[in-house]
Amino acid sequence: MSAMDKKPLTHVTSRVKKVAALYHPA
Repeated sequence: MSAMDKKPLTHVTSRVKKVAALYHPA
């Protein structure tokens, strides 16, 4: 999943950021 994670980095980051905010609300 690293090769696929390299291209859609922005898409993944957006999703991760949202999930991280839910799990780790700043």
